[in-house]
Amino acid sequence: MGTQSKEEIVKVLKNLNSGLNEEDIKVRSILSKSDMKPFIVTFNNKDTRDKVLLKRKDRGNLNSKNMHLEGVERNIYINEDLPIEVQKLFRKARELRGIGYKYVWVKNGLVFCRAGESSKPVMLKNMEHVDQLKQE
Repeated sequence: MGTQSKEEIVKVLKNLNSGLNEEDIKVRSILSKSDMKPFIVTFNNKDTRDKVLLKRKDRGNLNSKNMHLEGVERNIYINEDLPIEVQKLFRKARELRGIGYKYVWVKNGLVFCRAGESSKPVMLKNMEHVDQLKQE
């Protein structure tokens, strides 16, 4: 999350109507040269995390204005914290969007793609799997 403080994080989560309390999360900041320091938010249980991610998806683009935060308007991002291997696979999988795959996403640490609304999701296992789909 690119917000400034734990208080703002709690306010964003409450504005998402996630039903969270401050005790439901642990917040740690990441060292950054930017004025907008990212935070890692750890949830006490998976259901709470899933609820926040779903609410974020339903709400669309988040910014400080629509989350009722003070100061200059800025975007707010809420994403899963992924292991490096999954980040790399997701980055490579997004190349599939240029060759007929409409959707590429991550859920529960797994990378998926889908050609269209009616097609079945494909779980991407590794980089070679992405390369194979690119050649089809």
